[in-house]
Amino acid sequence: MPEHARYRPDLPALKVSASECTFAQLNAQVNRLANAMLATGIAKGDKVSTLMTNRLELVLMYWAAAKTGIVFGFVGVPHERRGGNPEAGNPRQLPGVLTACCIAPALIAL
Repeated sequence: MPEHARYRPDLPALKVSASECTFAQLNAQVNRLANAMLATGIAKGDKVSTLMTNRLELVLMYWAAAKTGIVFGFVGVPHERRGGNPEAGNPRQLPGVLTACCIAPALIAL
């Protein structure tokens, strides 16, 4: 992705619902999130997972993990079976699962 951001910065990279972002915008958002993940103490080789619906932030998490060497796993549990609603601020804590509380400031800033 950094190569696309460098050579094709204004081309569309991703479209989610009605919003679209360019390669330059996507790369900048991924870099901010990668730095936020590293700032929490997560390091290269660490394994993290998250519960998240299919959305832009999931793609950002994937690319941020790839840039930092963090091993990322997505737990795709249907919302009604999670026992919590992360969007409403009450996620269900699971051992070994990275929840929004660790990186919420970075996601909000995006």
